[in-house]
Amino acid sequence: MGYEVILYITADDTTRGYFSRFKKVTIKDRLWQVQMVDDITSDTMLIIFLRETFTNEFEDAEAGEGSQDEVTPSPDETDPTPTEAAAIIGKDSLYPFDTSVYTIENALDGTWFLSNSKAKIDGVSPTSVTITIVTSKSGSVDLIYKRDGEEDIIKTITINSL
Repeated sequence: MGYEVILYITADDTTRGYFSRFKKVTIKDRLWQVQMVDDITSDTMLIIFLRETFTNEFEDAEAGEGSQDEVTPSPDETDPTPTEAAAIIGKDSLYPFDTSVYTIENALDGTWFLSNSKAKIDGVSPTSVTITIVTSKSGSVDLIYKRDGEEDIIKTITINSL
């Protein structure tokens, strides 16, 4: 006991968040106390100063669950949830003269468009659109959700033949 270690790790939101929340970490079955986190020296690297410590059963019992001295983070804390991609939800294929409702997820403040005249928009709300296929021929139509300054969200709908 009594070892000191300097740990160099990539600086990203996950590592910064982890070392701002936890005072102790376990590395190779040894418990280490975080002495200092240097995030100023480099923009791309964190320098973590660690000192070997021990498990104090009485301190852990007093702290209770969810304390700042937690040794091992849960998977939810170490793996940030990626931002959900925006998507148009609805049927991938329709038949001539079908009507269907499509909704947008994880996007706001857009406008609905169709790529051609094989379908028409019957109704619009902030998060959904109702379209009707107006042709008896097979093919496809793109349902487009446009937002200013952001990439368009497109769903290709196949028109099946009768």
